[in-house]
Formats: sequence, structure tokens, C-alpha cells
Amino acid sequence: MKKLCLNYNFNYIQQIRLAQALSESQFELVIATHHLDKFTLLKDKFGMEFTSSCNNAIDITKFIELSHSEPITSIGGLYRPLLFPHAIVNYCRRLWNVKREHKFSFAGLIQSSRKKLIEDWIKQNLSKNIILPNVNSFFLRVNRYLSKLFFGNFCYKRRIGDLFLWSSDRGRVFPIKSWDNNYFELLANTEFTLCPAGDFIWTYRFFEAILCGSIPVIEKDCSAYSGFRYFYLNENIKNMKWSKELSDFNFALCKNRITVPEDDLNNELKNITKIA
Repeated sequence: MKKLCLNYNFNYIQQIRLAQALSESQFELVIATHHLDKFTLLKDKFGMEFTSSCNNAIDITKFIELSHSEPITSIGGLYRPLLFPHAIVNYCRRLWNVKREHKFSFAGLIQSSRKKLIEDWIKQNLSKNIILPNVNSFFLRVNRYLSKLFFGNFCYKRRIGDLFLWSSDRGRVFPIKSWDNNYFELLANTEFTLCPAGDFIWTYRFFEAILCGSIPVIEKDCSAYSGFRYFYLNENIKNMKWSKELSDFNFALCKNRITVPEDDLNNELKNITKIA
């Protein structure tokens, strides 16, 4: 079996998901020893297979294109906006709850720009008097320090009417950055997921919510969202109705957009290894 390696530091989820997708091919994936901690949870949860022995490994990094701003993930002639392993996509589908506990949820780090956006959405739809704590306030700085000291990450949870709010930096700290099961379980138990923009207009949360059967509520439209069904943050929530049919439609489209059939992946990797 031929070995493949990637010359990455694996600091970004786009690189992590790509590596796990490659591990599902007929080739053996090499993960350097100093990066193994970033893949521990994926190995434990999904049985991700890889080796740390780099003898005779073929570096295919130059045949890979990763762009977070678009987004683009390509392997040779295979192009996807993002590339997810089948194991994660299938697992998320099994998590679905038809009867969902939360109508709305947001889980992620609430930075200053997101704070105002979410605060305005809450005032418009749920509570006129809500004021979310300042991310740089003394209380939250102490909370963040103690949380990291005892639990390894910062976490602030609050229910506001129909919204479950979970402010956390878990998604930025390894090893849980690679896989946060509580986060995906929350999405699978939520009808609508607030998806304010991330570093760019699009956000991973949009696709993760769809994989878990939750309908995204977005800030702005973009090409990465083309064809999907969703709502906007400035829409009246009374018009938002969750249905399994809508979620099934989004899931099918998402699966087609962010995964590659096994035979296609193997054939492309065979071509790459011949010229590498």
C-alpha cells in the first residue's frame, strides 16, 4: 500500500477534514508524530486510520489547493468547496432528532461583532431588554481564565426564550477543535442554527448545521450557500417552520457538495502518485 503525506501543520479544520477524507482512500495516510494529538479524537470516535512512519511516503501537498476565503478544497482535478470524510457525514445523519429540544441555538465564540449581531437579533425576536456580557469584561475574563485552568476551555451557556446560547472557545483548542461531539449533538437537537459570518461571509457552522438536520439562519448570502434552503437573520422568526423534508433536501445537496465518492478519490490519487 502506498503512503501519502501532507506538509501541513494541521492548524485549520479545512486541513483536518481533508486528512480524514484521504484516510478513507485505499492509500495509507502519514501523520507526523508531533501532530498525532490533533487526530486523537478522530481516531477514537471514527476509527480514522493513519501511520506515523513516513518511510517512502509520497508528499502530495503541491497537488492540493486549500482556500478558506472562497472556500475551495481541491485534490488534483477534484474540486469541492469543502471536503468532509464520509464517516462524519454519516455520523451526523444518525444524530438527527425529529423532535428537537431547541428552536434556535448558537454555539461558538461570541466576538464583539457577533455579540452585537446576535444581541440585535434577540432584541428583534425574543427580548427587548437583553444585553449580552462584554467579551472583554472583568467577569468573563475571570471566567475564561478559571475555565481554561480547570477545564481547558472557556464556556458560557444561557437560555434566552427560544434561543440556547453557548459561547465557547472549544472550537479553537486542540484536540477538541478536531471533533466536539457536544457541539454536533446540539446542532442535531436544534431546529434552526444562527450562522453569522465567520472570518469571511461563509461559515463552517452553515454546513455543520445542515449535516445535523438543522436549518441555517444566515447573515448574508454567498456563492458557497447557492442552492441550499435557509433563512436570514433579519427575517421574522414567525415565518420559520422546520420540516424534515427541507432538512433532507439540504442534507442530500450538502453530502453531494462536500464529499467525494470513494472510487473517484482513489482514481485521482492514483493519477497524482504516478506523477508526484
